[in-house]
Amino acid sequence: MEEYTYTKILGAIVGMMTILIAVGFSILSFIGMGLSKAFNTGNDYSPSLIIFVFLLLFILGIVTGYGPFRLNHKAWYYIYIGLCLALGIGCVLAFIISLGSLGVKNELSILCIGMIYILLGFLVKRKK
Repeated sequence: MEEYTYTKILGAIVGMMTILIAVGFSILSFIGMGLSKAFNTGNDYSPSLIIFVFLLLFILGIVTGYGPFRLNHKAWYYIYIGLCLALGIGCVLAFIISLGSLGVKNELSILCIGMIYILLGFLVKRKK
């Protein structure tokens, strides 16, 4: 089997999921802002914050999806492992911090995303 086969498959899937999450988050946030103006209730954040979060998630999705195809470069290998482990550990810590406040479905999705990113970093390290 070719080197990094499972990493390429999982990286492409997780990258697409992250891009879809970015698009879904931004659409739902803009809908919520529009409804808050329609019902004359206040919103606590500006559209620039939504655009910043969208761009951040979109770039992370592109890097996650495109990264496994460039792992033959030594510097990118270490950057990608660090990125995957940092995102994975960050999501698991966010799950622990938000335990009981976001609802079971949202918390479990954050935990699953974190574990998938940690698995992706592990697969890169093992060259699978």
